[in-house]
Amino acid sequence: MNIKNISGIINNLIIEDKDEIHIKNNTIIKNINITNNSNAKLIIEDNSALDLGTIINIDNITSNINIETLNNTNTIIYLGIKAKNNNNLNIKLTMVGNDSNATIKVRCVGEESSSSKIITSGKLLKSNHNNTFLEDVKFLNEEDSYIFGYPELLVDSNDVVANHNMSVGPISEEVLFFLECKGINRKEAKNIIKEAFIKSMERNKDYE
Repeated sequence: MNIKNISGIINNLIIEDKDEIHIKNNTIIKNINITNNSNAKLIIEDNSALDLGTIINIDNITSNINIETLNNTNTIIYLGIKAKNNNNLNIKLTMVGNDSNATIKVRCVGEESSSSKIITSGKLLKSNHNNTFLEDVKFLNEEDSYIFGYPELLVDSNDVVANHNMSVGPISEEVLFFLECKGINRKEAKNIIKEAFIKSMERNKDYE
């Protein structure tokens, strides 16, 4: 197992097989790269915060990322995913400690002729109290693409707040027609829609 301790501003984090990454203090990760066939763990230490917001490309990736939050933590994970070819990505967040907040927001585009299985799951243990978990997952399909989305929420405690939602849909023909009427060719119009969808996962940081 490869144990890493990180904190502060991280411009690029490479997640590899058997990594155990400990998040300390206030940590901002601007970009991640997930290697194929990796089974990695991220641990948000007591009194620490993780802010991860990035757009990633996955292409024939099969990987598992397990996240654990300890006590008095704040975890924000915003992922824009562009999926090509065949992928199997499993992101699991377990709230081990108490008095914590966690948000996972995913926007995934399945490129043409791709096939992807994206699983996002949250687990709140029986001993948990005063935790908040939100999972918000949306998929956009290109022509001839296949996405299997499985948002899972396991709640064993009554002293928590937990919500999740998921939606899957194709590129809107009405929006495509509107853009084409503006003189934009169909391929470029599709790219505009996909980029807008992916970037919709970005949040307003004016308050920071």
